[in-house]
Amino acid sequence: MLITGLLAASGEDQSNLYVVYLGDQLVNKDSLHLEDDDFMIDQSHIQILASVKLSLEPISTYDIAENEAKESILYSYTKSFNAFAAKLSKG
Repeated sequence: MLITGLLAASGEDQSNLYVVYLGDQLVNKDSLHLEDDDFMIDQSHIQILASVKLSLEPISTYDIAENEAKESILYSYTKSFNAFAAKLSKG
């Protein structure tokens, strides 16, 4: 019974949704390259989260941290303000 309880507990999703607000909109509203701007902002969100993940798990490589960041980020806010929503877990 104890093993079943441990297996069930380890299989549960222990992550929470967080919104990381980074300030006002970074994109120039008059820009002709809005898709490029959105891509650059998305990449900056991935880089920020990858850096945080890497600082918490120094054994990991940046590539692994970047892949984990891409999987964690659910949405990037790029129009009205600069933020992203990510599913994160402790430890």
